[in-house]
Amino acid sequence: MNYFWISIAILSTLSQVFHTYWAIDKFSTLKRFKNTQSVMFCMIVELMIIGFVLDGKHLFALGGAFVAILINLYYYTHNLTKNHKLKTTWIAYVFAVLIPMCIYLSSSQIK
Repeated sequence: MNYFWISIAILSTLSQVFHTYWAIDKFSTLKRFKNTQSVMFCMIVELMIIGFVLDGKHLFALGGAFVAILINLYYYTHNLTKNHKLKTTWIAYVFAVLIPMCIYLSSSQIK
C-alpha cells in the first residue's frame, strides 16, 4: 500500500510543478537562465513538502504547502478569471488548495 501513496505524491508533485514553473517564469527577470531558475524553484518547493513530512516536521511541510497554494492562487485566478472569463473565483481557490494538500496528505501516508 505504500507504493500507492508514493505514486499519488509523485503524480501530485508533477502536476504542481507545471503551475510553479509557469508562475516563476512570469516573475523571473533573468534572461539566460530563466528556465533553469523556474525548474530549480519547482523542485525545491514541491520536494520540500514531501521531505519535511517524511522527516516529521509537519509545520515546515505546511509552510511549503502554503507557498504552493499562493503560487496556485496566482496561476488559477489568472487562468480561470482572465483567460476563461469566469466570474466566480471559488473554483480557483478549490484547485489552488487541492494539489498541495494532496502532496502533503499522500506524503504523510508513506511512512
